[in-house]
Amino acid sequence: MRISINLKCEKNTTIPFNYQYQLSTALYNCMYDNNKEFAENLHKSKDFKFFTHSWLFMPNSKVGKNGIICKDGNAFFKVSSPNDELMTHLLQGLFKVGYMQINNTKLDVVGVLNEKGYNSNIKKMKTISPVLLRTKKERNGIDNTEGLKIYDILPQENSEKFHENLKNNLKRKYSLFYDKDYENCDLDFDINISEAKSKRVKIKDSFQRCSNLKFEISGDEDLIKFAYECGLGELNSMGFGMIDKYSYKC
Repeated sequence: MRISINLKCEKNTTIPFNYQYQLSTALYNCMYDNNKEFAENLHKSKDFKFFTHSWLFMPNSKVGKNGIICKDGNAFFKVSSPNDELMTHLLQGLFKVGYMQINNTKLDVVGVLNEKGYNSNIKKMKTISPVLLRTKKERNGIDNTEGLKIYDILPQENSEKFHENLKNNLKRKYSLFYDKDYENCDLDFDINISEAKSKRVKIKDSFQRCSNLKFEISGDEDLIKFAYECGLGELNSMGFGMIDKYSYKC
């Protein structure tokens, strides 16, 4: 299920550049308000969360010194998940709470629209929140757990590793969600990247390097549909890896 959430704030409100963590927190708060136990279990889970969201779209905006200035006060973003229960709690919570909070900025929820599901005829896609992938490498010549460091993977720097991790990550998520054996999962997909732009995003106190992509996707339809619903790459619930057809700037 995929929805578009329309928001309204005061004109010329400044939205901080790195709002992704606050937006994710606002979504959890809506679910929490509708079903505390479900939201707490989801948040505490060490497994994949199985939902993703886009960045905020502000069609009438400009970049200011301290953030993005929403000139007319109109914004929207998208949320998607293959988990119908999660989306039900989110929708009911949105209507109960009626607003989302980003730092000290209150954005009223003025509308929620159902989006069309995955269409197998759509093969040209783009990210509407950037893809994050990471790997562990040894540092200082030390090949042990203590000597490993986490590195972000960009397709411009290591295309082979990027594609390998992208596939493995999606297949692990798919296998876990549908309770299938990952080792024997014979589904596969591939993406042909036509454009990749790196982006630096701050989550809590650390910066992540990630990629905005335009690409063509091919492979098993079940896996592609799951990517469309759940997102590509890591930390989808923090606002990474949501994909859509060519329509929007990001």
